[in-house]
Amino acid sequence: MQDNIEWLFDVGQVVYFHDMIGTVLLQEISDGGNQLFYIEIEGESYGRPCRTVRGDYLVAA
Repeated sequence: MQDNIEWLFDVGQVVYFHDMIGTVLLQEISDGGNQLFYIEIEGESYGRPCRTVRGDYLVAA
C-alpha cells in the first residue's frame, strides 16, 4: 500500500522540526492517513534524539 504514496520527505533527507535539524529515518502512514516520519535530531535534542513527527510539522532543509 505504501508503495504508491507521494511522500513529503524521503528517507535520509534533512529536515527542520521547529528549531531543530533532523534526518528522516523511517516513513509510515497513520490509521488516520497522516504521513509520519521517524527522525533523528542532530545536536541538542532536549533529551529525545529520535521522534515521530507528522509531515506537516516538518520543513525541508
